[in-house]
Amino acid sequence: MRTELLLELCSLEREIKRLREQRKKQFLALKLFERCEQIAKHLGRWGEGEERGWQIYIDGELKIRYCPEPSIISVYYRGKQVLRAEVTTIGMNLEFYRPGKWLGRVIELSEKLAREREEREYQRRKQKLLEELKKWEVVSE
Repeated sequence: MRTELLLELCSLEREIKRLREQRKKQFLALKLFERCEQIAKHLGRWGEGEERGWQIYIDGELKIRYCPEPSIISVYYRGKQVLRAEVTTIGMNLEFYRPGKWLGRVIELSEKLAREREEREYQRRKQKLLEELKKWEVVSE
């Protein structure tokens, strides 16, 4: 093969490697697998037909699919797949990740879920403490 063609191929390979490393760092830093998993589990529904076995969340242009066995996340935005990752016994396999506007919605939804979870935990603990307090109050006659 001609030298200029080989150089072009090497350049493309370097760019892919650079992008892959950059995307994986961002994916891990944003905890996207965990966020998408929680959204699909808590806001989604179980799929039917071809999607049986998947928990699916659909919100306008965003679709998040989570398969618990094996542990796979698949995200679509405007009908195009933008993320696919799988957790295996040897670690995380990030097949591809295309950041974009959809990230804002995923982060917004996961933060909303975290606030709701925090509120439930607060209410649970408060109720438990109020019940304990009743055991020690003075009895009115």
